[in-house]
Amino acid sequence: MKYGQIFAVGVFALGLAACQSSPEAGDQNPEKGFAGGEIGKDFNFTTTRSVGLEVAPPADFGDASGLAVQVSLPDGKVLYKGGTAQGKTLKLALAVPSKDQKLDIEVKNAAGQTRLTQATIEKGQAKASF
Repeated sequence: MKYGQIFAVGVFALGLAACQSSPEAGDQNPEKGFAGGEIGKDFNFTTTRSVGLEVAPPADFGDASGLAVQVSLPDGKVLYKGGTAQGKTLKLALAVPSKDQKLDIEVKNAAGQTRLTQATIEKGQAKASF
């Protein structure tokens, strides 16, 4: 019986604590929370954008077996892994975070040799040449 009474008192106290009144909607001042902040006219809520990337591998770097291509963000996150034929331009459409302005491109041949370059994103396009 004693535990039942303690439980009932606990439930009653929890009920009282949950029923505290909150400020009315009219009491809030929304201008206080965003004082001095500005939102640019070009702002939207998208966190990624589509970027067209062209990768032109070095002409003297591979053989008939082709080349491995990896495209990464500057923080190391890999966006694409694949291959292309020697002397052929690879065209990709990638979803890139809006905050990133550069892409890291790595090309590897069958002998394990690697070439690196960085492409700058401008107006939704980037080109990588070696």
